[in-house]
Amino acid sequence: MADTPRLTSPKEVRALLEKLGHRPNKGLGQNFLIDANILDIIANTAEIQPSESILEIGPGLGALTERILPLAGSVTCIEKDPAMVDYLKSCLSSFGNASADKPGFTLIESDALDVDLDGLFAGGITKVAANLPYSVASRLMVDIAECAHRPELMSLTIQKEVADRLTSPPGGKHYGILGILTGVFYKNKLVK
Repeated sequence: MADTPRLTSPKEVRALLEKLGHRPNKGLGQNFLIDANILDIIANTAEIQPSESILEIGPGLGALTERILPLAGSVTCIEKDPAMVDYLKSCLSSFGNASADKPGFTLIESDALDVDLDGLFAGGITKVAANLPYSVASRLMVDIAECAHRPELMSLTIQKEVADRLTSPPGGKHYGILGILTGVFYKNKLVK
């Protein structure tokens, strides 16, 4: 991805989005994460090993993707926005075939809510690293947790309100179904 703009530069991201004729779509819950520190926290918290297959949901322009590709054996991304799919295909196509020194890259053009997530996990994906689209974050976390072949770990950025619901102790102000459903299979914790 050497010829791509710096996806941690607000100026370069704005220019790229303008060049693509694209504005963040609130209906899709799009938010383009450009903070390098947060991107590194997501990648590091996922504890990605070179032999692992990782799922990223909503890669957008690929800021997180370019961080996790060198760490993983392979990365599968699910992107719904056709403009982002076209952009990712143009700049990430060189990652299509896995080899000893180059991770594999697969791009699924779809709404993550319509994808057979359990099938992906059964196929070997062991972790999820994502800046989840705000509009579907809660539902996706529950869907993933309820998969028969669920991943061992999810490293996600989500809205503060959702994080509060995930980590609230029983009887706490935000305690509810989201924390209960995901807490059955995962230890929910905030990482800063």
